[in-house]
Formats: sequence, C-alpha cells, structure tokens
Amino acid sequence: MKSSSDQKAVILVVDDLQENLYFLEELLKIEQYKVLCAFNGEEAFSMIEKEIPDLILMDLFMPKITGIEVCKILKNNPKFQEIPIIFLTASHERSHLIQAFDAGAAYYITKPVNLPELFARVRTHLELKMTRDQLKEALEEQQKLTQKLEKLATIDSLTEIANRRYFLDLANKELQRSQRYGQEFSLLMLDLDYFKTVNDSYGHSIGDQVLKKMTETTIHCLRNVDIFGRLGGEEFAILLPETCTNQAKY
Repeated sequence: MKSSSDQKAVILVVDDLQENLYFLEELLKIEQYKVLCAFNGEEAFSMIEKEIPDLILMDLFMPKITGIEVCKILKNNPKFQEIPIIFLTASHERSHLIQAFDAGAAYYITKPVNLPELFARVRTHLELKMTRDQLKEALEEQQKLTQKLEKLATIDSLTEIANRRYFLDLANKELQRSQRYGQEFSLLMLDLDYFKTVNDSYGHSIGDQVLKKMTETTIHCLRNVDIFGRLGGEEFAILLPETCTNQAKY
C-alpha cells in the first residue's frame, strides 16, 4: 500500500462480467481508490506485471483460468504473494470456500455483495497489508543497520580489509586451531618504508591512495583462505593458514 498520504491504494478488480466490473470500479473510485480492471485471469497477470496492486477483488469462477488458479499462481510467486485477495462469488458451497482459503485468499464474499461489508473488508485488508509492508521495511532497515555496524566493527574503513581488532581475533582463533590440530601457519608483517615522506610531500589524500593501491595489489596475490589486516597506519599483517615458513616465502 502506498505510504504517502497523497497516494491512493491500488485495487485490481477481476471479473468476466462487464457490468460487475464497471459497477465495482465506480464504487471504489468514489471511495478514492485507484482502480484497475481485468476481464479474465490472463489480463490480470498482465496488469499486475505493470503495476502491483495493494489488493485484488476477484470473481471465483472465470473462463480459461479460474480465480482459484490465479490466486495459487500469485501466492507461489514471492513478488506477488503478499497481495491480499478477496473473492467475490455467487456460490454458497462450503467446498468452494475451502478451496479459496486453501489457495491463499484473504477473504470470501458471496454475491449479491453487501456493500458495507465489502468496503469494511477492503479497508481492513489494506490496513493489514500496509502494516505488514511497514514492518517488513523496518526489519530490512534494521538488517542493513546491523550489517553496517558489523562492518564498522570489523573492517578498516580506508582499505576495507580486517581492522586491527578483527585481525587479532581471527589470528587468535587460527592459533588455537593450529595448536589443536598440530597444523602450521605463517604470519607476514608488511610495513611501507618512507611512507611518512609520501604524506609530508604529497598530502594525506595521496597517502591514502597509496595504501589502498597497495592493499588491492596484495589481495590479488593472496588465497581466499588467507587473512589480511591493517594493524594501524602503514603497518599490515597477513596470516597464512596451513602454511609452513618455506611455503610462505614463495
């Protein structure tokens, strides 16, 4: 459902009878909804691909593809499965009611439609969808924030490799693993000579570019299992798991 107050909720009405379609369209427009109309399931799919509605009002029985089949297809598609679907039908058979809810319907209204009930159900399910959408957005934002905080806690902001704290933590785990399984590992220390001269002569922004370029070049020489970290300034370290000294030299 549209979050901005100046945007209308979009309702797709699907019915193979033209008089039913236009009747519901006019009533819903009076209630300030944006209304899309489809005469059959195939038309409905085409419209949904162009604009995802906030709610669907659909006849249960239609030629070629029934409302039940349309509902099942939409509910099996992650892109559309959150759209609430209210069925409108002249059938009073319990089996049809069960089929509708089994397919994923949000509600079922028999014809002739009781208009106060219809509008009440439309408002209720639009509000429920809006609440779900807002909750989903909040959870996604929380997840992004958590990932950002985790990255800030473990990654050096300039070079985007492990920061000092994270590198030492990984190195300690590798030491424990090595002691437990009797496997060797090697530790390489990197330091850029005369780096202070670069900063003094060309400025810290150029010095930052040098550090980033050195990091990129080094990464291309490492294996996926190797751990590369910045200890501070121009000091770096590389941990090579399951690598003896002679192997580390080459």
